Amino acid sequence: MENIPCIFNDDEFIIQQEIPEMKSCAIPFNKWNNDKQFFAINPIRKIDDNRKKENVSIMKNFLFEFDTLPIEDQKLVFKRNKDIISMATFSGNKSIHFIIQVLDIPETNEEYHYLWNLLKDKYFPLADIQCNNCINLSRTPEAIRDNKVKQFLIWNELQPIELKWRPLYERINEMKKMSMEYRKSIPIARNEILTYEAECVLNGDYPKGERDEIIRTGLPYLFYNGYTLDEVLKNNMITRNNPQTIKNFYHKLEKEYRS
Repeated sequence: MENIPCIFNDDEFIIQQEIPEMKSCAIPFNKWNNDKQFFAINPIRKIDDNRKKENVSIMKNFLFEFDTLPIEDQKLVFKRNKDIISMATFSGNKSIHFIIQVLDIPETNEEYHYLWNLLKDKYFPLADIQCNNCINLSRTPEAIRDNKVKQFLIWNELQPIELKWRPLYERINEMKKMSMEYRKSIPIARNEILTYEAECVLNGDYPKGERDEIIRTGLPYLFYNGYTLDEVLKNNMITRNNPQTIKNFYHKLEKEYRS
């Protein structure tokens, strides 16, 4: 059988279905059907399990797609990132579905979301945020859409990428834990001794190519030490260093703190 995704192993169970809303159960990968319009991007624990996060056996694959980016621009995205893409499928309409597989596989949904965002920032900055679910559906190559247009493979070559994401993730979590314990134990107070990353964020001044990673590390330190969003944004607005990313991350920290 041709055009079978390279992202699964022969002994894994997969889910395929005709429409996103229908309920489907896992089948062996060797029963792959090119006529089904959709498939879940990660394998399922056992046969007959349905498409739920808790039924995913391994969260090794990440989906990225663009509903608003012109198709010609998406082709440029593919050419730029070809060396790290495991599978790319034309949806038959207005988007290309890119699937990335990683070597250091996340073990929790929190880790998966962190790594998805890291890959998005690094390779697919305009990708749709709805793609950050480990059980998302992608388009089946060779299947025919309801509008009679064929979905087809652009790229199908397994090449898991080695991204050393875990040390930074663990460092951020440790800083959040320490800052949370500190913040809850006493009234909000300023620690005037800032980390290097926190100073970069506060000054809106980042080493070339390291801005996103420094924001992810330095912003939690500032937040848990009582710095307001306006204070953090002040210099970043002047230098135009991605203030929207800072706003989104700051509001996420606020939400976590209130929960």
